[in-house]
Amino acid sequence: SRAVVNGVLSALTHLNSVPIPAATSDEESQQARRRLSLRPADPGEFTQRAYAHGKLGLVEVEALSDLIVADTSLQRKQAL
Repeated sequence: SRAVVNGVLSALTHLNSVPIPAATSDEESQQARRRLSLRPADPGEFTQRAYAHGKLGLVEVEALSDLIVADTSLQRKQAL
């Protein structure tokens, strides 16, 4: 959603002054992320932040949840 994109862009603007070294291995990549205090997002974190900042309403969050757990095309269509 637009809120997720805005959140990512906002976070990236804070990294402009921090040099990000080119990692040649997974271990180097993990070390670089630790130095920069980067971590993978927790499940649902972007949705939770969007809701907390008023970018998504409760109905939209519930619809997104319904869409994610939908098993059939009818359930997906109904969630939209």
